[in-house]
Order: sequence, then C-alpha cells, then structure tokens
Amino acid sequence: MRGGWNTGSLLPALVLVLATATGALALDPSRQLTQYVQTVWRMENGLPHNTMRAIVQSRDGYIWLGTYGGLVRFDGVRFKVFDNRNSGLRDNEVRTLAEDRDGAIWVGTSSGGLHRLRGETLMPFDKGIPHRTINALTLAGDGSLYVGSSGGVYQISNGEARHIGDSDESGMHVQALLDDGDRMWIGSTTGLFLLAQNRISRVPIPDSGETAISALFKDKAGRLWIGLITRLLEMERAGAADPPVMRRQWRLPDVWGMISAILEDRDGNVWIGTYGGGLYRIVGGRLDRFSIERGFVDHRPWGLHEDREGNLWVATRSGLVRLTDGPATTFGALEGLPVDLTRAVAEDRDGSTLVGTTNGMARLRGGEVRAFTTRDGLPPGAVRGFLRDRRGRLWIATQDGAIEMNTVQDSFGRRVGVADGAPSNGMRFLVEDQEGRVWLGTEAGVALARHGLGEGRIEVPPALADLRTHVIEALYVDREGGLWVGTLRAGLVHLSKGTVERSPLMEGASIGVRAFYEDEEGTIYVGTIGSGLFVRRRHESSFRRITTREGLADDAIWSVLQDGDTLWMSTDRGVLATTRSSIMAFLDGKAATVVVDRVIGTRDGMKSMECNGGGGLAGVLARDGRLWFPTARGVVVIDPKKVNAPARRPGLAIEETVIDRVVQPTRTVIDVPPGARDVEIHYTGFNYLDPDSLRFRYRLEGYDRTWVDALDRRVAYFARLPPGDYRFLVEGSIRGGEWSEAPEPRRVIVHPRLVETVAFRAAATMVALGIVAGLVSRRTRQIRAREDELTALVAVRTAELQEANAQLGRLVSVDHLTGIANHRRLAEFLEQEWLRCQRGHETLSLLLCDIDDFKAFNDTQGHQAGDACLRRIAQVLDETVQRSTDLAARYGGEEFAVVLPSTDEAGARAVAESIQAATRALAMPHGASRAAEHVTFSIGCASVRPQPGEPSRVADLLAAADRALYLAKNSGRNRVCQHEPPVI
Repeated sequence: MRGGWNTGSLLPALVLVLATATGALALDPSRQLTQYVQTVWRMENGLPHNTMRAIVQSRDGYIWLGTYGGLVRFDGVRFKVFDNRNSGLRDNEVRTLAEDRDGAIWVGTSSGGLHRLRGETLMPFDKGIPHRTINALTLAGDGSLYVGSSGGVYQISNGEARHIGDSDESGMHVQALLDDGDRMWIGSTTGLFLLAQNRISRVPIPDSGETAISALFKDKAGRLWIGLITRLLEMERAGAADPPVMRRQWRLPDVWGMISAILEDRDGNVWIGTYGGGLYRIVGGRLDRFSIERGFVDHRPWGLHEDREGNLWVATRSGLVRLTDGPATTFGALEGLPVDLTRAVAEDRDGSTLVGTTNGMARLRGGEVRAFTTRDGLPPGAVRGFLRDRRGRLWIATQDGAIEMNTVQDSFGRRVGVADGAPSNGMRFLVEDQEGRVWLGTEAGVALARHGLGEGRIEVPPALADLRTHVIEALYVDREGGLWVGTLRAGLVHLSKGTVERSPLMEGASIGVRAFYEDEEGTIYVGTIGSGLFVRRRHESSFRRITTREGLADDAIWSVLQDGDTLWMSTDRGVLATTRSSIMAFLDGKAATVVVDRVIGTRDGMKSMECNGGGGLAGVLARDGRLWFPTARGVVVIDPKKVNAPARRPGLAIEETVIDRVVQPTRTVIDVPPGARDVEIHYTGFNYLDPDSLRFRYRLEGYDRTWVDALDRRVAYFARLPPGDYRFLVEGSIRGGEWSEAPEPRRVIVHPRLVETVAFRAAATMVALGIVAGLVSRRTRQIRAREDELTALVAVRTAELQEANAQLGRLVSVDHLTGIANHRRLAEFLEQEWLRCQRGHETLSLLLCDIDDFKAFNDTQGHQAGDACLRRIAQVLDETVQRSTDLAARYGGEEFAVVLPSTDEAGARAVAESIQAATRALAMPHGASRAAEHVTFSIGCASVRPQPGEPSRVADLLAAADRALYLAKNSGRNRVCQHEPPVI
C-alpha cells in the first residue's frame, strides 16, 4: 500500500476511465431521480437469479455480476453464467467481486469461499483462507488483494494468502474494506478499524447506538464515508496521525436493514444503496430518495457501480438495474404535474413552459414545477391550449371556456364561452392571426373573435358553419393568413381569402387530421390520426402521402416541428427525426423511401412512447433549442444536442470459437483440425447506453475479399474453410460512427486432411506412376492377345479415379448438414455467373434468406430439431429453385442464399415469394417466433446488371441483399424486401 490520505491510488483507474469514455455522460444531477432512464434485467431476460449483490466492470469492457445464481458476465445484450454446474464455483451465492492487475476476476461467496476466474476457468482458491464466508474484496495499490471474511482480513500476494493482524480484533467478522494508500480501513460487525503496518486498531466513531459497519467509501475530496444501519457518516481527516473528524451525519430513517453500498459518480453525486430503504442520492447537500413508491424497481439495492460511459448500475433483489441519462426528460405527476396525461404544451414569453393536462395545468420554470387545478380557480377537466395574445394576455383553453390567467399573481380571471357567442364551452385551440383575430377550435366547430378574446362577440364564420357538428382536431394559421382546420370525419378544410377548400386527402375516404406545419418554402405538412403524413408543396395542387411503407416509424402523427433541416414528429410510437431533404428527395423520385434518422422512445428518457395532443400545440421548439411534447405519461423535453452527440468507438472482444458445435478455449491462435466442417467465431461489442445501435463487420484475411457487413449479428460463420493460414478481424461502430478494431486479431490456421497435404499428393502420384509403369512393363512381356484386356483394365482404373476425384469435388462443395451447396460453392458460382451475365448483358439476382428467430427455435426445441429444420428448409429451397442454372446454398448458420442468373428484380421477387409460400406450407411449429406460429423466412433481394469491362461487384451484390434482409427483419420479419433501387 502507498502512503498518504489522498486520491493517488485512484489515478490509474481514473485515467483508464477517462481514456475509454469518449462521448460518455454522467448522470445529470439537475434531474430528479424519477427522470433517469431505468432499465431492468431479470431472469426472463437471461439472468440466473434476480438477487445480486456485486457489480464490477473489467478492463476489457464486460460487466460482471455477483448473483445468487452464480457469477455472470454481461456485454449489454447477452449473459454468460458461471455456476456450480459448469465451472468450479462451489457456492452460487456470490457476495463480492474484484479484478486484479492481471485481469483475473476474484469471486467471494457466502459459504463456498474465494474463487478466481482466469480466462474461462473458474476455480476455488484455498491457499491459506479457511473461512468460507467472503464479504469484501479490494485491490491495494501494491497489487495485492485484500480479503474480508467472517474470520478476519487476509492478504493475497504472489499466489499465497496470509492472515493479517496480531490482536484480538484479527478474527473479526469483516463486512467492508477500503484501501487508503499505506493503510486499510475495515468495517466489521463490531465497528471501524484501521490496518496499518500489519497492526489492526479500533477507530472511535460517534455513538449513535449502531456499531455494525457495512459500507466504506472515500470520495475524490478525500472524505471518508461510513455506512452503518440507518446512519451515514461523512468524515474528514484532521491530520496525518489523527482519526477522521465528523463532518456531517445523515439519517436514513426508512432503512430497516443496513446501508449496503456507497459510490461517488464522476459529477460528485454520492449514491447510497440500502437494505429496505431503496436508493438515495446526495447532491449539493440535499438527500433524495428513490423508492418503490416513486418508481424504483426494489427497496433493497445492494451493489453500485458507475461504468466508463457514465451509467449507474445497481444490484438489487429484483434484478439488475441501469440508470442512465437520455436525450429526453419527462415531467409527470411524480415530478409535480397534476396528472400524467398531458394534452398541450406552449412556451411563454419569459421562457417558461406551460403544460395542459387532463386535470389542470402546470408551469415549468427554472427547474421548478408549479401545478394549477380547481384549488387555484381553474374549472375541472382538461386544459387543452394556451394563447399569449398581442395585448400580452394569457388565455387558457379549458372544458369550460377560455379563461384569462394573471401570471404575476398566478390567478384566473374572466371567462369567455357560449355566453359570448362561442358554439361550445369545450375549447381546444386558440390561434391568433396576423390581423389580431383569434380563431377558436371547439368541440362544436370553429369560431372567430374578430377583435380578440374578450373584445366583443364571438361569431361562427358562415363559410365554416357546417363544421358545427365536428370536434376540431387541429387548427393552424399559415404565413399568408390562411386557416387550416383538421377534423376527425370531414378531413381537411382550408379557408383562404374567403374561399373554402376541402380535401379528404385520400380518394373516397375522410381521414382524421391532427397536425399542421408550414416550412419556409411554403410546404404544408399534415399529420393524421393513422394514415401517415401528407405533404403539399407551394405550387402543387395535391398532397402526397408518406407512411410506414415509405419509411416512417409510425402512421399516427400528433405534431411536426422543424429545426434546421431536421423535422421532428411526435407519434404514437415515440418522437421520430427525419430531414426535409429526405422528404423532398422522396417526393422528387430520387429516393424510394424517407430516411428516419432516429426514434426517441422509452430507452431515451420518455416514460411512454405514446405522444398526445387533441388541443393547442402538441409540440413546441423552444428558444433554447429544446423540443417539448405532451405524452400519455407526462410532458417530454428533448435536447437535440444530446441526440446528435458524436458516437464514440465501441470496445470489442472476441469471445470464443465453435468448431463443429464444440466450444473451443479462447486463444490468440484458432486451430481448425483437419476435416472440420463449420467454424463459428463469436465476438461482441460494448455500448451499454444503447446496445441495439451497435453494428459489426468482419473479415477473414486470405478468404474474404472485402469486409462482411454483419449488421447486429455477433457471430461469423465459415463452412468448409480450405486449408490455410488466415487472420480474423472484426470492427464495430455505433449509429454509423467510426469503426473500432478488435484489440487482438485472431490467427486462424486450418490444418489440411491427409489427402490434402502436398506430401500425400506427391506420394499418391508416385504410387500411381509406379503402378502404371509396372502394368505397362508386365503387359509388354505378354502376348499381344492380352492387349485388349490391358486396355480395358486401364480404362476401369481411370474411371474409378475420375469418380473419386468427382466425389472429392462434391464433398468440398456441399454443405454436410443440409446436402445443398456450401459457402465456398456459393462464392465460386457467383463469380462464374457474374462473368456469364456480363458477357450476355443479363441481370444477376441474389436472395438472402434468414429463418426467423432460429436461435429461439434451437433454445426451445433443441439442436437436433434445429438440424432437422435446416434440412427440411434446404429441401424446400432445392425443390423451389427448379432451373438448372440456379443455385441454392447454405450461407451460414440459419441463413441461405439463392443465386438466380438471367433473372430480373420482378422474377427474383416471385421466386422469393414462392420460397416463402413453400416454407409456410411445411407448417413446422415455432412457438418462440415473433413472426408467426410456424417457421418463416425473412428474405432480402438484390439484382445487378454487370456492365462490359467492369470488375466484379459480387461483394456489392451480397451487401445489397444483406441490407434488404435487414430491412425485412427490422420491418417485422416473415416478409420479402428488395434493395432500393432494385438494380445496383
């Protein structure tokens, strides 16, 4: 241990964190605890047990969990379990974890003692530690490991353990350890102790009636935090030789077990896990509690860890919890709104945000939330809209008329409604035009206050009188003073210069309209209740429709906002971001679909993806650049700067190799034995904030000519690799960011079979030559009468040799499991047909077919049934692809490929649909599929027309088909998608 009460021992770890945390954000201390994104993993997600006590992140990027079901390794997507059935772990109840300087993981258990995991081998460590209850582990500055057990403290150095201390306190029941340079703080059931110079001494603490110390932590300022049962002590050191002095004592009255963990995050917030009281946070001297009643998953958080991305991980008795910041922050009833269900939002002139709910309203100003309900003078029911008119008056649209609000006194005054000529008291929209007139959208049509609200009578314009039977769903004044009206049953109505234009938008159908927006070019965007987005440019006479078929994430659109080239739309499935450029490219026929860049949802901070509206504004772009949207569970504010933050490079790891379904030890050199058929290389990447955004590509140098785009797949398949010496590389990126390379490329050596070695072939040739020479010599000594017999015998031998060679060729080109062509034959055939189609000026088409949720099929029905499924699917492909010029092949794992020479895009789609129909006809049960109750295919199609003289673009064809397959899987599976444009 090194000397001094300082943070020196933290510097190496801090440097490592900062070096790998590019673009990472800590938890924003200005947010309420309820506003963090809380993600929970339980047994149904792959954990062996819901109860866990310890969390640590190893230097290679994995999150390690100590659970009551064993040791668990987590990469953000998959859990790998080490327990007493598959490893040397003697007790599955893991209490504490630590990583040493060599990268080994140390595991302390409740009754099985200490264990060490090195590589993939987890074994007990019994050298000098007789006690089987291990409660605490910590790595000291000198690299030695300190162990807190039920029988005292042990130090492990150079592979040996020794008991520490020579006093009566040496046999104490240790619950916590804290390295402090040249000394070690010890928390036990009987108090606080200090280990220095191999001696243990008691340290007095203020008498509070609690003696058991269960948690210790030192913050960046050097203060010592001590967790007892219901009290947290914050202490400072007075001098080098003096005991720490009490700075502050925190009382946690809701805790009924103990304080189990203490952590300071990178922003200086102190987090406290307790047994019984939930999770606490200290920010700026304020203690906040996150309990079950306020939405936390459990009241017994036992372990805390902040990863390199700034996420906070919490080990609880109800699963693994991750708390993160997201680009979205939600304000609901827990944060001060009258209720969760919000309807409208507006920005007031002082920058505060006004929110209408189904039971009153709220004002958000400077982080404070002020609610207004019937107790403050509002009528009961929903608040649906706001208007700050040009006279400076604020009007509130309610179920009982439009009410004026005095924002200085926070009081409500006069009310305008039916008594003033309005067709209904149920007010939804209040919109002021350029002339100072106020248009009212009500539950009984549209009305007009010509001189402003409260100034004279309200009238119903004759041109809009027939809307009195309609609830107004949207109201908007464009730049030229035209009024746009949206209804549920009458479609769209446009009033401009006294002329009324009516449009059902869709021929023969009146659809519900709920949002309008006009951009700087005069283009009108119309959001509908379930029919997508309609767009009409200034000089066009009709609207063009854009739906999920054309790329949108949802067809129910509540609002449209513009921020530069970005268009934000609130929908029933989150807030989507696209661009005006993308929409214009689609309208001009330059793109087949609209590109949605991002969909903001619950993983980003929304409590509900279901946005809302039905009055006032359903979305606001505030002056500070943030966007506000009402939702079913509060009002959401989105910070585009966080949405568009540059993606960092993810860490990567190559995990294991599977050769002919047998898992091989992890090594830097992968030895593939002679005759091996299938090789799988499993890899992973680390992005705990958004693991679904990870994309991979790999390349086997010496075999693959270009990178293979694996999308989100974390395994590379190779079938019947030719003998050779290769190098496997994998790269990863986040949301299209820069690619990061795996730290150690793997060397792959495929050893040849005896018949494939040069020596064997040379010997076989010599033997054959010897046999032929002998036969010739013998027959030349025989009479000419036997010449015919000799000729016949040579012919027989030659035929047999040709048959053997042909058989060998077939074996090299055929997948052993399915009996159809393998990956090697596929590659050869594609190159061959490229040249042929190039000569004949014909189209070459490719189908990539993926069995939907095949991993789940294997998991639920077993690998034997999975093999049978693959064989039946291969038979379907072989029977469906009937032309002799076509080829069906196994691409890898559950993926198949079909090559269709001289076939255009329409023909390729027809073959794909025939394959789908034949697969459905098999009716193979698949209860774990998300696509259907039986086995189905997702198919991606792509076509290419090779031009004379151009080099082979087979790799581009494969990539195009793979992108189309990804689109098919991402669009719900069990479908055929073609690459756009159809011909690359």
